[in-house]
Amino acid sequence: MLNVKRQFKQLKQRVLAFITPSPEPDLAQLAAQERRSEALTKFAQAAFTILIGIWLAPLFQKEANLVMVAAVVCSVPFVIQGFKLWFSSNSVAKSNKSDKSSNPAPQNPKKKKLPTLARQDTKTQKSPPPIPKSTPAAAPATTSFRDLQQQGWKITCNLPIPNLGNVDVFLQSPNKNSFIVNVQSYQGEVFFDEGILKRRNWSQVSDFDQDLLQLCIDQALAVKQMKRLRSVTPILCFSEATLSIETVNNKARDVYVVKQDSLVRKLVRLAKD
Repeated sequence: MLNVKRQFKQLKQRVLAFITPSPEPDLAQLAAQERRSEALTKFAQAAFTILIGIWLAPLFQKEANLVMVAAVVCSVPFVIQGFKLWFSSNSVAKSNKSDKSSNPAPQNPKKKKLPTLARQDTKTQKSPPPIPKSTPAAAPATTSFRDLQQQGWKITCNLPIPNLGNVDVFLQSPNKNSFIVNVQSYQGEVFFDEGILKRRNWSQVSDFDQDLLQLCIDQALAVKQMKRLRSVTPILCFSEATLSIETVNNKARDVYVVKQDSLVRKLVRLAKD
């Protein structure tokens, strides 16, 4: 009798497991796993480079040590990129855990409001309002906007544009100059070739999945019409890639292409023009 009850309980659990839908994957966790896999790939490339040096060293009897040193030096960039990817995946996972702990209740996407800055009361509040939450890709860049906010800049994150996705950051300077910033976290080298933005990873050259420059131009025009502004300057920011634009002011088809560490300086310089 007990055996029959146990078999019936197991059968019930299997049926419930089959009927119950599996939870949707966490995009932040997937992004962290993808970065860890890319980090392991970089480590494998470093090890492969050293193995090539070990294989070639016997062929150069008198210069075997130089061959090994050259192999180790060539493997160092892969190791550095691997550690950067690994640490960035840990930071994405930690930010995901903190977001879940602060927002335990699920939100209805239809009733979700856009993140906006709270109005500052000069009589009771001296510190500026916190910067709104941004996407995981744009989070490292938006943390550098605190100085701009203290100088009177207005900042809005995740601004939705009909049929054009979301603008990562929309900024307005104190003298009413407007900018949009789209942040990309692609790896490798990014360069500008015959009017097209391309990327090079190791020795492989490929196009981006979409025309990022045209997307920034279209989004800037849409924001200009939506908010009835005089002009909106589009900026494309790469948080991790190496840039080889080689144009005046890194400007490609009316879009400024910058690294994350020079983004704030570029915004301040453009706001003064």
